[in-house]
Amino acid sequence: MVEDGDASLRYAVTQRSGILAIDTGRPLVGPGDDALRASIEEIVTGSTVHGGALLAPFGIRYIVADEDRLPDADRRALDSQSDLDLVPASGLVIWRSAVALPLAAAASPSPVQERLIASGSLDDVQRIGSMPTVPLEPVEGGWDGATDGGTHVLLSTEFDGAWQESGDERQPERSFGWATSLRTDAPTVSIRYGAQLPRSFAMLLLAAVWAVALWITRKPVRR
Repeated sequence: MVEDGDASLRYAVTQRSGILAIDTGRPLVGPGDDALRASIEEIVTGSTVHGGALLAPFGIRYIVADEDRLPDADRRALDSQSDLDLVPASGLVIWRSAVALPLAAAASPSPVQERLIASGSLDDVQRIGSMPTVPLEPVEGGWDGATDGGTHVLLSTEFDGAWQESGDERQPERSFGWATSLRTDAPTVSIRYGAQLPRSFAMLLLAAVWAVALWITRKPVRR
């Protein structure tokens, strides 16, 4: 969910498995949130007509605003976007992105698109254009799916070197300036968070240390 302080944009939402849902999974701080707010700023200030392309890496398919609270200038800016289509609604103003990327997908970018994806520049993100993508299936701990010849896996998650393709030791790369991508040459992929087990063990160890410390420092009970 994205909430603008001036209420010009109330929600950014994603389409998951055909069900419209508020995007509550994204952290509200960090480079991903910063990039999202910068992209929205580009749109509502009229600095771009490719707002859908700027929002595409986040998996955002819809922008929803309160019709009564949406400033005229913001409405004009959103209406002017070449890749956002107005959807009829009552009491709300809804735009649908024509170029949103899946939240996790195998992609086949051209060499030029590879360079643009690796850039953190909003100008470059707008220039990526359409490319073949195949959505991956969300599973516990990651995603699975066929690549259809795709050479990259794009994840709409903030960059983290712990994401891995099972059986592939290549390190993930930063994409769009904030997200995560992995190169692949396999017909199918299983993407998992490789640091989950060490992280879980560390949390258990920390809990055990705290339990021992509390036991040692406990106050004796007066009788």
